[in-house]
This record gives sequence, C-alpha cells and structure tokens, in this order.
Amino acid sequence: MTADFPQWKVGLPAFPHKMTDAPLTLVSDFYLEHLERDAKAGRLEPLGFWVVGRGLLLGARQGYAAMCLLLSEKRPKPLLLQAGILNRSLFETLVNIAALISEPAQTKILQREGFRAS
Repeated sequence: MTADFPQWKVGLPAFPHKMTDAPLTLVSDFYLEHLERDAKAGRLEPLGFWVVGRGLLLGARQGYAAMCLLLSEKRPKPLLLQAGILNRSLFETLVNIAALISEPAQTKILQREGFRAS
C-alpha cells in the first residue's frame, strides 16, 4: 500500500505530540484571555470582528483537543477518519480568519450565517 505514495509522504519524521501541545495551549490561552478582557474594556474596534475571531479561536482549540483525543495512543484503535474531518474544520477556521482579516466588514455576514446555522 505504501508503494502508491510518494517517498516524501512515506518517510516523514515523527515528532512527539508534547512538543507542540504545550506551546499551542499557552498561545491560545494567552489570546483568549486578552481578547475577552480587551473586548469587555472596549479597547478592541470593531467589536464584532474581535468577538467572531475569539469564537473561531475557541472553536479551533476545542477541535484540536477533540482531534488529540481521537488520535490518542491510549485508544485501542485511533479514529483517523473522524480526526481527518476535524482537521478540515480547523482548516476552514483558518480560512475564515484569513477572510475576516482581509475584509473585516464581512464580519456581519459571517455572524448572520452562524446564527442561521445554529
């Protein structure tokens, strides 16, 4: 089965999860705390943009945590398909944030679509 893949996909080096988990958690905690505090204090403008950004960051963090659980070494069988779906969700979050940064006026459209979907 591995003969179907290019060599660079088969021979990727492994690295420990703990190497990236702690820094990612630290960075997301830092930004979530500052976004919440500064939004309440009125220091962030436009407020809607930052509220949506914080929500996307929080959702991405929860998606990452769920992927870690699905791929945990403690599981008898890792759930790769489900983790792949969550990985796509993380990519969509990144694309949404990039779109909002390039055009902050679109925040209201994203908020409206989010409320419609929930």
